[in-house]
Amino acid sequence: MELFGEIEEEQTTALDVFIEGVSKQHEAALCIAQSTRSMLALSYTLRREGFILCSDWRAAMQELDNGSRVALVAESISREVYDLFSQYNGRSGMVQIFDKESFTFISKQLPVDVSSFVLICTDSAIIDAYAPILLHAGLIFRGESV
Repeated sequence: MELFGEIEEEQTTALDVFIEGVSKQHEAALCIAQSTRSMLALSYTLRREGFILCSDWRAAMQELDNGSRVALVAESISREVYDLFSQYNGRSGMVQIFDKESFTFISKQLPVDVSSFVLICTDSAIIDAYAPILLHAGLIFRGESV
C-alpha cells in the first residue's frame, strides 16, 4: 500500500494501544493526524482493525446505531460532527442533532456499550472546529506524519 506509506513501528505500538482502549471505553475517541496523507494512513489502519470508515455524520450515526466500530474521517468539524462527537458517551448514549437539510431534529439512543466511535481529523480541523472538541474526547491519539 504505497499510497498510505508506512507507520513507524513505535507509532504502530501506540496506535495498537489506542485501538484497544477505544474498544473498552464508552466515549468518543479522537485521532489527530498531522496531514491529509497521515489521516489516510490512520484511516487505512483503523479499517484494517475492523472499523467502518464513514465520511459524513449521517452514515456514522447509522453505523453506530447498528452497534459497529466507526471511524468518521472529517476534513472539517461541522456543527453536526461536533454534536455527534460531544453527545456520544456512556452516560446515556442519547444523541440529538439538528439536520439542516430536513429542518428536523434526529434523535437516537446509541448503543455505546457495544459500539465504538473514533473521529479522525487534522490539527487544522480542530483549530477551525465549530466549538472546542478536545473537551469531549475520551482517548486521544496524535499521529506522526507519514
